[in-house]
Amino acid sequence: MICRTTQLSHQRPNIEVLLKKTLEAGKRVIVNEIVHQEESLKEITDLLRTITAGNNARRIQNADKEIATLYWDLYNVLPKDTTLWNYNGAAMQPYREKIDEITNLYIEHYHKDDFSNIIRKLDAVDSIYGEAYGKQSNYKDNKLQDLHVRFGNRILKEMKASSSIFKGATTVLITLLPKIVMLCEICTLQFTF
Repeated sequence: MICRTTQLSHQRPNIEVLLKKTLEAGKRVIVNEIVHQEESLKEITDLLRTITAGNNARRIQNADKEIATLYWDLYNVLPKDTTLWNYNGAAMQPYREKIDEITNLYIEHYHKDDFSNIIRKLDAVDSIYGEAYGKQSNYKDNKLQDLHVRFGNRILKEMKASSSIFKGATTVLITLLPKIVMLCEICTLQFTF
């Protein structure tokens, strides 16, 4: 019996060591997966910013004829109060479909490759999250919705800037209009003689 106890006591440390090594190997796999995911998530975020960045990108209103037409059609039907111009605001609800149409066309015309890359990466992340949580992930849908919100606000911000320019030009025109009319009358009087 003494031999059997000795054998069992020798087996236990081996099992414990084996379990410990297995646990550490599992931790390494999880950590590597998390690190890889962080890189993928950063790439997705960077690509989304590339698409939605308004500072260095082409102005939407001057993009091309089709987009510009939709842009100005939308601009002409928006509420006059520009403080309501926020994509997620209740006042924008009736206009979101048109805003999304402009967003989708712009992406299709100017960021098709970036967008395809984003979709591919989002599908991969969605798959991993689905496996990890045992249910379908909505990460992809949330990121695409976020893209529409950001780009929609970019469109509205650009429209606000246009609105400010138009208001300033209108004010200047109204103040100069009497002088312009007077000059025209003087010119007409000079040419009638």
